[in-house]
Amino acid sequence: MDRKDLVNTRDVISNFGDPKAVVREWRDKKGDTLEIEAFYGGKDGGDSEGHGHYIVEKIDGLFQTTLDRHPDLEDGGRHEIEATSKRDAYSNEARQDRIKKKKEIIGQISYLDYEAPGYADKINKLESEFFSVGSCGYADNKALKREFKAAKNDLFSRRQERQKQVYNQTWTKKERIISEAQDLRYLLESDSNAVRDGMNRLFDEWKTLPRTTREKDDELWERFNSIRTEIREKQKREYEKRKAQQQEARYKKESIVSQAESLAYASDFKVAKDEMRALMEQWKSTPRAAKKDDDLLWQRFSRARQTLFDRARQDYEKRQVEYNAAKARKESIISQAESLYCTSDFRSAADQMRSLSQQFYDAGNAGKDNQNLKERFNAAKQRFYDAKRIAGEQRHREYLQKIQERLLEKQQKLSNLDNAISRTQSSISELMSRPEPSYTNPHRYEIAARRNEKLSNLNEKIRSMGERRSQLIAQISDLQSKTNG
Repeated sequence: MDRKDLVNTRDVISNFGDPKAVVREWRDKKGDTLEIEAFYGGKDGGDSEGHGHYIVEKIDGLFQTTLDRHPDLEDGGRHEIEATSKRDAYSNEARQDRIKKKKEIIGQISYLDYEAPGYADKINKLESEFFSVGSCGYADNKALKREFKAAKNDLFSRRQERQKQVYNQTWTKKERIISEAQDLRYLLESDSNAVRDGMNRLFDEWKTLPRTTREKDDELWERFNSIRTEIREKQKREYEKRKAQQQEARYKKESIVSQAESLAYASDFKVAKDEMRALMEQWKSTPRAAKKDDDLLWQRFSRARQTLFDRARQDYEKRQVEYNAAKARKESIISQAESLYCTSDFRSAADQMRSLSQQFYDAGNAGKDNQNLKERFNAAKQRFYDAKRIAGEQRHREYLQKIQERLLEKQQKLSNLDNAISRTQSSISELMSRPEPSYTNPHRYEIAARRNEKLSNLNEKIRSMGERRSQLIAQISDLQSKTNG
């Protein structure tokens, strides 16, 4: 039915909490009520800007909203008309369905896990869904929004209470860690390793604990860290003291080992054994160095002592055999050294001579023939180095000769180039001095163009020869410095 055929009445009522609320009843001409509308929340009541517009029913003498046509600004100002032109679409069934949906959303908030990551985003999403459901009538809207807010507040309260519990538990654990750290300070003198391991364990445990309030956490950390710093500084001082003592002991034992190793191959076994026994007494009276250093030094010292005693025991029976073997080795080395002077590759031969020198002195004592063998080897070395020096001087002379030949060649090229430059410059001067062609000459411009082109070519030639001349001068200077050097 068209509204123009309907009659409406207008009443101002106050049961909506708005003293200017307006109720309009639409009746047909017979006087039967077909629809009741309510307007409130506007500036002057009625359907002004920002109003709420509802379908209502009169229940127990009071008007009760059943469905929003478009809600007021408090409900988000969204236009939520679900109805078509049929009036019966604004039914109490739709309102009840919205109430049910909003209660389900409120129930979801109550069961949210406030310790789960992203719980705040979930609340925001549920809140958006809550207000997207639509209005359920003024009274139910207010009640449901209070329930929604209460559920949120309850969730926040439980979360805050849990945070307090976690904070208290964390503070208790950190206080216990600080207490254990304080107890560890008294073990520094007796067991520094236990202190180190204990502090590492406590620090690792501290890192696993969550942060609480910044002020309290900073205060606890400052206390714990001050103990750590104190222990580290004491350990550092103790470590440096111990390292200094171990270093001093290492220096003393290195000196003992060095002397022992020098005695291990001594030729006077009687004196060497007496000195080795004295070194053993020094070793016993010297404190221990670091374990690794002490073990290595003891191995070297024991090896030197054993070497000396073995050699002393075997010396008599092996002496002649060793002399003969050393003599044979040195004879072979001398023979190789004597053959090196006639080589053509003195660089490789010099490396070989150094190797033979080492082999000669490593060959051992050859007894009464030792001095004679040494003189023969030195004579062979001297003969080799004399030949090497003469060959080097000859190579240098040949090198200088080649440099001189190249220098003369470059100087001749420079002279030829200077002559060429001079001739080219003369050609340029001759071209420049030629008179300009007569203005009556029909080929005047062609003659001028050819002359200019020739001048350009000559100038480019001068430039190119100048660059070549600079290169030759640099090369000549370089060769002269080599001959002077």
